[in-house]
Amino acid sequence: MPSPSKAFPPAADFTKIFGAFQIPGFDIDGFVSTQKKNFDAMSAAGALAMEGYQAAMRRQIEMATELAGSANGVQELFTTGSPQDKLAKQADVFKASLDKGLANLREIWEIIGKSNTEAAEVLTKRFGEGIGELKTAVKI
Repeated sequence: MPSPSKAFPPAADFTKIFGAFQIPGFDIDGFVSTQKKNFDAMSAAGALAMEGYQAAMRRQIEMATELAGSANGVQELFTTGSPQDKLAKQADVFKASLDKGLANLREIWEIIGKSNTEAAEVLTKRFGEGIGELKTAVKI
């Protein structure tokens, strides 16, 4: 099995390889440049998405730390009182926990959604530029 560097030679080698064929009306340098820009845009979009997922993970850790640090009203369940009072307190604690959990989930999805939108914008912009470059390369 060839090494990755031999299987995928640098872009300069592609220019030499394709340059030997000299296809009329085809700008090989422009084509290679376009493909490099496409790769760079994909890399940038991937980095933006990864940054967003890392931010979401950090925020989840913060949320878990906050949850562990607070008793979240659970200590109230062990106080004396009538069964009706305890049941009401349990319902309050459950509702507060559910509300907090849903708010946290919404926040995480907003972080990830923003990251994905930014990555998609990079790719959309590059796609538009690439179409123009392709037309120029093949002289359409």
